[in-house]
Amino acid sequence: MTSLNGKWIGSMRKPKGWRNESYRHALSSMGVKTSRESDIILPGKIDQEHFKGPDRNISKRLYEMSITQGRCDDQIGSVEEVGWWYGLILNTGESDAPHAIVSEDDLGVFEYTPHETEENAREAWFWLDLELGHY
Repeated sequence: MTSLNGKWIGSMRKPKGWRNESYRHALSSMGVKTSRESDIILPGKIDQEHFKGPDRNISKRLYEMSITQGRCDDQIGSVEEVGWWYGLILNTGESDAPHAIVSEDDLGVFEYTPHETEENAREAWFWLDLELGHY
C-alpha cells in the first residue's frame, strides 16, 4: 500500500502501461490494454538532467508528445522489460527537429535525434528496428 498525504491507497486493477503508468505508454492511448495488480504510481518531478539532445527544451516538448500524449508513429522496446525504449515521431511541429527518433533508458534519461526529412527518419528507424526490433 502507498501513502499519499497521510491517506492510504491500496492496490487496485488498472490498465498497465509503460512503468505501470497507463498514461505514459503510447499503446494504451491506442486502446491496447493489459492489466495486473499494482499500486497507483504518481509521476515524480523530472530533473533537467534527464533531458538530452541538441536542445533540452525541444527534448522536453518531445517527451511530452511521445511519453505523456502517446504521439509516436512507431515504437520499440520497453524500459520495464529490456531497459530501453525508442519511439519514432514524424511531423513533430518543431522547426529544429521536424522528425525525430526519441528514447528513454532505465535511468529515466530521455533524448532525441532530429531528422530533417521524413525519408531520413524512416530510414534511420528501419535500421534501428532491424537491429533492436526482436526485443
